[in-house]
Amino acid sequence: MKNPFFNNVSPRCDLCAKAKPTAVHNEFLCPLKGVVGALDYCKKFDYDPLKRVPREPVAEKQFTPEDFMI
Repeated sequence: MKNPFFNNVSPRCDLCAKAKPTAVHNEFLCPLKGVVGALDYCKKFDYDPLKRVPREPVAEKQFTPEDFMI
């Protein structure tokens, strides 16, 4: 059963629950396909939300007292 909260995730081996990272950067060991690249994928993709690296937060604007004056 697919999770309705993660429908817009593009399939990539670096986000797959089956893929395990190797010592080589951007390569993963898949039990189905063997050694694959991070951007490869197959029809057995199973999203693992714990493997996702969140984006850097956007720097907030520094407000001055003049910004709150009417």
